[in-house]
Amino acid sequence: MKMNDSESAQTKEKPEKTCLSRLLFATVTVVTVAALVCLIIGFGESSWITVDRGNYTEHIGIWKICTGNPSECYSAPSSDWMRAVQSFAVIGFVLLFFCFIVSIVLQCPCEIHKRWAPILIAVFGVISLLLCIAIFSSKKDEIIKGSPPQRFSYSFGLCITAMILAIIVVICLIVEYIFTGTNQKGKG
Repeated sequence: MKMNDSESAQTKEKPEKTCLSRLLFATVTVVTVAALVCLIIGFGESSWITVDRGNYTEHIGIWKICTGNPSECYSAPSSDWMRAVQSFAVIGFVLLFFCFIVSIVLQCPCEIHKRWAPILIAVFGVISLLLCIAIFSSKKDEIIKGSPPQRFSYSFGLCITAMILAIIVVICLIVEYIFTGTNQKGKG
């Protein structure tokens, strides 16, 4: 039985689409894991801001503040805005982790309407991280008290990096959603 030209063209397109889908899945997996690692380190360390106090350096994070000696740490102030920062940090992390799990589960063949779930989860994760970073940035002067030399530090940078990586995840998921929808329309 001979194939006509249109059947032959569809057969040739299929490996490319499968390859693209695998590439997007691998990208989403690797980038999501990288974002989660950045968040774990960024949220766990107490170095969102470094303040030079003259005779010692103070490291300020969202959970604790450490002065000079690592054993001299105490809890971060429990103001409403700090609790909001901490809450958005945890929500963002949980949503990105959940997005990772849902993306893996949905790699099995499923209806196109189910593939929007990881996109929405990742978008809400990005929004949570953005709110966490924005609130902390706008309120940092309340922690510093005075205007000694200060700078944002590596933990803060890791959280921003994680947010950028999460945006890349959202873009890849959208491309995959569009690709999967186009692929399923062609089959029907």
